[in-house]
Amino acid sequence: MKPRPPLRSVALAFALALGTATAPAVEVGEEVPSGGTTLELEGAPGLHLVVEERKVVAHFLDAQGNALLPPADSIIFVVDDPGHRNDDFRTVLRAGNDASLTGPRNLYPPYSFRVRLIIRMEEGEPVILSNEKVDLDPAAESP
Repeated sequence: MKPRPPLRSVALAFALALGTATAPAVEVGEEVPSGGTTLELEGAPGLHLVVEERKVVAHFLDAQGNALLPPADSIIFVVDDPGHRNDDFRTVLRAGNDASLTGPRNLYPPYSFRVRLIIRMEEGEPVILSNEKVDLDPAAESP
């Protein structure tokens, strides 16, 4: 009978494998990942929201659906759906090294709920969206 590796070794290998998997970066002009929800913004480009590796990720879109350089400094993302498992979830999405804004907190399924967004634009007034129904599941079809 072959000896089994200690449970700690298996757990460590699994954690390292998970930690090394990263979503591909989306550069300006590239197509954004499928799934999630796309919202129309008045006087601003569209906003695509999705969950990648349990983090909320936002991309601003041009008319063709490609990623733009984010015109916002940050986005305050608040789950605003009483009774939902994550109804106290709040995070601030900030710009990264690519064309996205990402929140630091993990969000757990289900990924369908109502949110309040405060988009802090680099120029002009913030854009505020309340009671927006979103489905951030990467496997969901964008409307």
